[in-house]
Amino acid sequence: MGSEMCIRDSPKSQDPEVLTAAVRITLRKFIVQELVGPTVEVPVITLSPELEQMLHQSMQMAGDDGAGIEPGLAERLQKSLTDGAQQQEMAGDTPILLTSGILRSVLAKFVKYTIPGLRVISYQEIPDDKQIKIVSAIGQ
Repeated sequence: MGSEMCIRDSPKSQDPEVLTAAVRITLRKFIVQELVGPTVEVPVITLSPELEQMLHQSMQMAGDDGAGIEPGLAERLQKSLTDGAQQQEMAGDTPILLTSGILRSVLAKFVKYTIPGLRVISYQEIPDDKQIKIVSAIGQ
């Protein structure tokens, strides 16, 4: 039944990124439950609106060639995310970066090998019965 629903409700696209996003939204309850368990609050790291906008613009300018994040910005972002993830781990929480759906896969790839414990989810993946608790905001 679940896979039929995914297929029936999926976007009419062959792009793996679009299909992955659609499946992740369908499975959001399971994804978030795996990260935080039955608790109502989801403690997250976010990016400031200005930083998200800057990353969106970088992606648009880079096109299909990649994220196009300026090296100095990438280095600062990496350090801030590492610090935020360590703070969440010290508090006993799973480190979670919450971002826009457009940036989710790019940022997940960005941190995959350098901050392997950091999970990246999009706003669309937060179930309606969960509350977001921002524990730190990067870029402020």
